[in-house]
Amino acid sequence: MKCSKRFLAVAAAGALTAATAIPALALENEFHGTFSSYYDLSNYSAVGNDGTASNAAGLNQAKQGTENFFAQRVRLAYSALASDNVKLVTKFELDYGFWGNSSYAVKRNSGGAIGADSVNLETKNLYLELNYPNYLKTKIGMQSNTDAFKGVIYDADMAGLLFSHQYDNAEVSAGFFRWNDNGATLGKNSYDLISLDAKYNVTKEVKVGAAYYYIGDNRSITTVTPNGDPTG
Repeated sequence: MKCSKRFLAVAAAGALTAATAIPALALENEFHGTFSSYYDLSNYSAVGNDGTASNAAGLNQAKQGTENFFAQRVRLAYSALASDNVKLVTKFELDYGFWGNSSYAVKRNSGGAIGADSVNLETKNLYLELNYPNYLKTKIGMQSNTDAFKGVIYDADMAGLLFSHQYDNAEVSAGFFRWNDNGATLGKNSYDLISLDAKYNVTKEVKVGAAYYYIGDNRSITTVTPNGDPTG
């Protein structure tokens, strides 16, 4: 009986030592969100001036009525900060294109009709951010990215890797992003972006920079019609 008590005491002490040896993983959690809804009363979109189906169908715009609708959008963002150097970023969106549009559906912007119960959660961003000031700042995953010309070439959410480094008077970045890949052999018929950017502050008022973007489209095209002429 004494041996049993000693064994239990040793086991308890060992468990306590193991528990105190494991550091607690503390996460700093951030939640952000927005809700927006608006009412639209217009004789502009109803007649097809916005490129909708009524315009494409060639309907008489003078005979189109005035439309009205309610739109609704919710955006949610969650970030988990493990340390000053490691951060997980997620962003989601739920939209009703307009109240009354559909219910019991699986489609983005749906669920605004009576009954609701639609699956319309949109995943905008899911990426890991590694920030080591003396080395590199790295983003890995689905992230928002734009070119150095304020979106003239591209401005969208895209999956990839982005490396950047900040100097005293300069900043450089390099990235690889996969825009599309749905071929039979993954990676063979992909649609990729390689980006290189550099900026230098000559003075506080004067900045210079250079950018190089390579967009490789390896997707298969079965039919080619030059200048829209099927005869070639």
